[in-house]
Amino acid sequence: MLAKALASGGSVSNDAQDVGWMYTQSFQDRDGRLWEIAWMDPAGMPSYSGPRRSSSAAATAHVAVALA
Repeated sequence: MLAKALASGGSVSNDAQDVGWMYTQSFQDRDGRLWEIAWMDPAGMPSYSGPRRSSSAAATAHVAVALA
């Protein structure tokens, strides 16, 4: 997705963030809208002992969100 955005006139907004179980990268499209691409592997997330909102989790989640 990032390669296509850059090839069509977009630009990288921030350095990629890779924490092992989650990767994010942001870019601006050619119209100046800010996008954040994220990949997350819930199975690799650190343990959390607080309350849980849901007991179900997908093996892998893919998200692209327009922020502007």
